[in-house]
Amino acid sequence: MVNRLLGHGPVLAPLSILLLAVALYAQSLSYGYVWDDTPLFVDKTALANEPLSWALLSEPVLPGTSYFRPLIILSMFAEFHLFGQQPAVSHAVNVGIFLINALLVYLLALQLVRKLALPGPELRAWLAAILYVVHPALVESAAWVSGRFDLMVTTFILLGLYIAMLDLRSLPRLLLVCLAMMAGLLSKELAVVMPALVLCLWLACHGTEYRSPLVALQQALVHNGLLLIGMLCTFAVYMVLRIDAVGEVYHVKLTGEHIKMVWIERRMPLEALKFYLGHTFLPFSDISPMRPAGNIDFDSLSGRVGAWLVGLSVIVLFGWALLRRTAASWLLVAWLACITPVLHLVPLGVLDNVGHDRFLTSALAFWALAMVVMPYQKVLGFMQEQTRRLVLRMSAVVWIGFALLTTLSVMPMWASELRFWHWVYQSHADSVVVRYNYLYSTLYENRQDIFLKEINGYLQSGKGLEVGEQLLYAKYLIGQGDREGMKYTEGVLYALPAFHDMPDGRYHADNFYLTSLQMAGAYGDYANALMVFDGDAEQALRYNRIAEWYMREGEKIPMLYQRAAILYALDDFDGAQAIVNDLEGLYHARKDKQKQTMNQLLQLYCEVHQFNTASCIKMLARKMVMKVSPGK
Repeated sequence: MVNRLLGHGPVLAPLSILLLAVALYAQSLSYGYVWDDTPLFVDKTALANEPLSWALLSEPVLPGTSYFRPLIILSMFAEFHLFGQQPAVSHAVNVGIFLINALLVYLLALQLVRKLALPGPELRAWLAAILYVVHPALVESAAWVSGRFDLMVTTFILLGLYIAMLDLRSLPRLLLVCLAMMAGLLSKELAVVMPALVLCLWLACHGTEYRSPLVALQQALVHNGLLLIGMLCTFAVYMVLRIDAVGEVYHVKLTGEHIKMVWIERRMPLEALKFYLGHTFLPFSDISPMRPAGNIDFDSLSGRVGAWLVGLSVIVLFGWALLRRTAASWLLVAWLACITPVLHLVPLGVLDNVGHDRFLTSALAFWALAMVVMPYQKVLGFMQEQTRRLVLRMSAVVWIGFALLTTLSVMPMWASELRFWHWVYQSHADSVVVRYNYLYSTLYENRQDIFLKEINGYLQSGKGLEVGEQLLYAKYLIGQGDREGMKYTEGVLYALPAFHDMPDGRYHADNFYLTSLQMAGAYGDYANALMVFDGDAEQALRYNRIAEWYMREGEKIPMLYQRAAILYALDDFDGAQAIVNDLEGLYHARKDKQKQTMNQLLQLYCEVHQFNTASCIKMLARKMVMKVSPGK
């Protein structure tokens, strides 16, 4: 009945897919910016203030890396210039891209099933898109603004493959596929696998037409030769652009030490593959954006056996694809091709996590295609046809039901910084990264009660605070007017290497265990402490300039507001006002809060000096500060 309904209404299938996706993800429009959204986009105020330039678009997305993704930066540039930094708009764009991907899965499945001459093409294509839309692993890329990297590269990969399957003339087909590949590469490096995906799709459609596996592979190369050459040239042009922009192919070298420790001792490629297999087929439990490798017992017998069984499954998959050459087998090889770049074969900057759900965004499209073209009559040949149909229908309903429930339960965890990190903290409280970000989120959302409860718990346990946590505690104490915060900060600064005084300090700062922003925050907080406890504006200016050194251009606005306050305190009103005037001309989402912080800093500085300095007298006259009666 569903098949007849979908067949008679060509608009009904794609419309129902879109409605389901909107019903699941529309709630994300009320979510805020979380996790890496701030350093990647929000704090890059150049995206909202500077004119469009290649230098702006081609800058690595993170300092000290070679992540070259100008098309994503262009999307954020356009969004910020048109609408400002509005999280609702950012999430709406992500949901829109996700809807496009769902439609592309449907269209690709429809094209594939028709080429395979399988019955019920509309129903199979619709089911493939439904499996994709409800999959819980896609929450990370669709409900998180920074997931746009994975969403957009998936869009161009699927679009390029759909065009490759169309019956177009050679030249338009070649140009359009290469254009899609270039757009994919400029979104994320994953698009490098597109040539392999083209071959997998062709073999899925035509592999069984040849008796010999070698002949099938040879014909795949022959029939797609021009397209493969074009894609190779596209990749070469991309590499020229990448190296010119970031100066290198990749920011981390593949060394013998990496191979020994990661490949051999920890079996990380197999562990990552095990993770992605589990989260592809049974994504109903243990959903979390953090997967610390430290949670794995690499020495246990069960762990080793499980990892090697996963490795054996890859060999079986390739054997199945080569010998049987079924469409499903080649589509699962395409799934494997999409996750190969994130299997720790090369060093990855994922905070020692085994894997991330967002890295499945492209791969799951091919898994969904494989599920609807699987030769179930052979796989379940021991069952009677009526029983087999009942089992398949019930399995699909149960799987989709569990997927819907899981997706709906995970979605709200991405709503805000505090809710997100509280969720992660419940499972990974021992992780230094998770602990730091959870504490940071409590201060960010003014939940000092939670912050103090956690800090006191750490201190009472006798374990003490990590360096990053000490900095957060110091920031809290300084904000509360407690001089102990200044002592905490002094201790950390004493232990920090003075990267700002080193000839190659930038490189070392980018590769230190504290981030550049954390170190900048430490120096900036100490400048605040000097102002509010000692009234020492000259030393505060020195530390303010050091803090600025650790920041990229778009991250400096808080330090500039602080500098303006320091210059006012030093009686350099012209210099301070020039900074304020420049900042007034810039768009910045937290401008009002930064101005308020500047005024509070001046108030506290003048209170230390009892409003007796020349600068404080001027500020009183201009009503920039005010005397407060004792007890008020």
